[in-house]
Amino acid sequence: MEQFHLSPTDLQSLTCPLLVLHGTPDQVFLIENARLLFDLAASEDKSFEEWPDGDHCIYNHSLEKHVIVSDWLADRLLPLAAPS
Repeated sequence: MEQFHLSPTDLQSLTCPLLVLHGTPDQVFLIENARLLFDLAASEDKSFEEWPDGDHCIYNHSLEKHVIVSDWLADRLLPLAAPS
C-alpha cells in the first residue's frame, strides 16, 4: 500500500461521479483521509456518507450501505438506459 498514493494532483484530475462511504472509527482507512479524498476530488457529482459507529467496510450497517450504493448507482445509470 505504501506505493499507492493519491496525490492532490491526482485527485484534481478525478472528475467522475464519486461516492465515499465511511465509518468514523475505521482505523484501516482513517476518516481524515476519506474526507481529504472527498474534498480534493474535482468531481462535481460527489456524495459523502458517514456512520459515527461504522466499522471498516461498514459491515455493521450493511443493509443501509447497500441501499445507498444501489440508489446512487441507479440515479446515475438508469438515465443512460432510457430510450432517447
